[in-house]
Amino acid sequence: MAERVIIINGLGPFSVLANDLLDPVVGANGRTYKSVLHAYYSYLAGGDSKRVANVRGARSIADAQTALGIDTLIMAQGMRTHCGGWDLGSTVDMLRELLRNKLLGSRWARETLMATYGSRLEVVQGNDMVLGSGKSRSGLNVTGLLLMELRDYYVSRGGLRAPDFAGL
Repeated sequence: MAERVIIINGLGPFSVLANDLLDPVVGANGRTYKSVLHAYYSYLAGGDSKRVANVRGARSIADAQTALGIDTLIMAQGMRTHCGGWDLGSTVDMLRELLRNKLLGSRWARETLMATYGSRLEVVQGNDMVLGSGKSRSGLNVTGLLLMELRDYYVSRGGLRAPDFAGL
């Protein structure tokens, strides 16, 4: 039997799990961001308070990318470089926290994630080859892997309820 793969993008019943969904999320610094990607791009801006403010205030993901100075070529290369340096391990840790906070703050996201149980999750959003698998579907798919990790963690504990997230 073939493995069931659920594609997460900005469309369809699983769109609530997409990083670019404009749905507030709390970052590691306690600030609220317009989306997971707004928080992620603010993190990439590092200590540059002007760029962080511009990213946080951006109306769209494209505007947040522009505020950070990321062009589509860099996105297509999987964020190998950007203005402040980049570390995959730090990205994974930070993204895990953002996704956990997103699930904590959204019952819809929690229930949608649980509905994917038993399926592999693949994030296909544009050319992002790190957080997603890119249009070629050969990228790292960090978001998909972390969503499956969080889902499996809570399934192993009997379900997914908002108070459960305090201990992860």
